[in-house]
Parts: sequence; C-alpha cells; structure tokens
Amino acid sequence: MLDDSNALHSDIAALTGAEYIDAGAAVLDHGRWTATMPCLVTEPCTGSADGIDHGVNVVRSPDGTHFCPTAGTAEQGVTDGCAVWSSGAYRFGTAMAVPIIHDQVSRSACPAAAFGVPAVSLAKRASEGRSRS
Repeated sequence: MLDDSNALHSDIAALTGAEYIDAGAAVLDHGRWTATMPCLVTEPCTGSADGIDHGVNVVRSPDGTHFCPTAGTAEQGVTDGCAVWSSGAYRFGTAMAVPIIHDQVSRSACPAAAFGVPAVSLAKRASEGRSRS
C-alpha cells in the first residue's frame, strides 16, 4: 500500500514538473518500519543501545505513526508538541530539506554540510532504486 502511495505521489509530481521526495524512507530500516534507528553523528543520542552497544534513537511515537517518542494519543491525527528530541522528525525534515537546498543553492558555493545537515544519504528520492511493476 505504501509503495502504491509513493508511486502515485511520484507520478503526480512528474506530471506537474515537480520532484517527489520520499522523506518517509529516512525513518525506515532498509525499507521496513522500525521504532528505533542508530544515532546519527549530527544529532543527540537520547535512546538506549542496541544488542551490540551502539546508541539508538526512538524515531516513532508510541502510536507508531508520529515522530515524538513521548507523544500522547493523537486526537484527529494530531499530537501535542514534543518536549524531547525527536530523531524521527529530524530525519524526516532533513530528508525533505536537503534536496531542496541542493536545488536552490550551488553545491560548490554552499554544500549541505554548511547547513549542518547530513549528506543526501538521508534523502531517498523515490525514483532511485524503485522499480515499477
């Protein structure tokens, strides 16, 4: 279902001359849903450790959909503000912002690193690595 939705949004973007950015891929573990991900060097490591003592951050709220690790129950799809570090929101927002920054600013004049964000590796463009049936 999610792949169908991504394909639809990608197709709509292509029809309008826009580019679809699958920012949701930034909070997936090799394409699969996950509650935690390894800490990034560009963020605080506020979670626990995995089985081999690497730091992890919670990237999902308790409802499994939103990003705040301490969020209460969503009401009509909306949660309260988040008073703690939200790794999921950071990754999702960064995945959306980096390609836009790259499109707006010359890479040689102002690389993404100047903005303090990770390289484009977080930003998965839907057209890369996706095959259509």
